[in-house]
Amino acid sequence: PLPRVYRWRRRLAWVVGSLVLLILLALISAGGWLWWSVRSDPGTAWLFSRVPGLQITGGQGTLWGDYEADRIEFMLPGGGGKVVMTRVGWRGLHLERAPWTRYGTRVALDELHAQRVDLTLPRNDKKEPPTPPATLQLPVEIAIGALNFGELHATPLGDTPLRGVKGALHLGAERNTLHRLDGLSVGWDKLTATGNARIATSAPFALDVSKRDIAATVI
Repeated sequence: PLPRVYRWRRRLAWVVGSLVLLILLALISAGGWLWWSVRSDPGTAWLFSRVPGLQITGGQGTLWGDYEADRIEFMLPGGGGKVVMTRVGWRGLHLERAPWTRYGTRVALDELHAQRVDLTLPRNDKKEPPTPPATLQLPVEIAIGALNFGELHATPLGDTPLRGVKGALHLGAERNTLHRLDGLSVGWDKLTATGNARIATSAPFALDVSKRDIAATVI
């Protein structure tokens, strides 16, 4: 099994990936109203209102470009839990062609930020250990130039959140063969860590975090 801190980096990547993938599904659901929806405030509000399991409070801006919201809440697919993001927004969202992905699309953002992220995961009452997934590939490539979360609260972390989560996130890099976190900075309890991380999207999910890239200090 992966060390605990590395497992949480992978889970963080999936949280962000789920949010951006939800945005892409919203684009697909728009159909013939796509251009109007992504380029205007009313169109973006109409589009988001059509996405099942998505609730947005105080949203302003356009899907294609820049957007801000007081709160975004959505249910993860397949009963996988719930994500709530407060004081959240992005800059420079746009789509590019990526034929090596299932949907042939690369979702790129200059920045994704949130004051607080709450991840609620379902309880695992089974005594058997969880089965590892067949693949970590996403149906789209996701590239975020600057990720900035003030706090990340998650059920398994208890009352101690990850804080000051910053870095550049690339899901599906190198033609969907790996996920990358570059320039990562994160704090947990009295520890801080900085570095880079890589994990392959195919089994056995090789993880690459060199010691020279990771430093932890007591504060």
